Amino acid sequence: MLWAVFPGITNSSGTLVVHIEGNLLEFIGCQLGAQVYSRNREMEFAPTSLSADDLLARLASLRHSIPLTLAHIPPERMKMKSPEDVFKTPLSVEDFLTLLYGHLNWDLGQTDILRRAPT
Repeated sequence: MLWAVFPGITNSSGTLVVHIEGNLLEFIGCQLGAQVYSRNREMEFAPTSLSADDLLARLASLRHSIPLTLAHIPPERMKMKSPEDVFKTPLSVEDFLTLLYGHLNWDLGQTDILRRAPT
């Protein structure tokens, strides 16, 4: 079920997990935390055979690294311009993180819909 794609739905739950990982590693880990990461967004949406254990390990790593990265961002940095211009509009880091939070909730909502889809 993790990689099942239902009629009229583009992504599987597994794909969305890999995409969420890519978003967090790129926008928080790399851009804000200066962690080395080279994102391949197209591959996030490519079919894969990662197991549930693999995905859970990836999420566990994020659960550790992302809060640490955010905790080390000084308050004055939160008011500065974000490295990412979304919609070609300059945003503060704080505003960008709010936008990213909304996007992640969208992706999580999609995974919940897939979880409830009839098999």
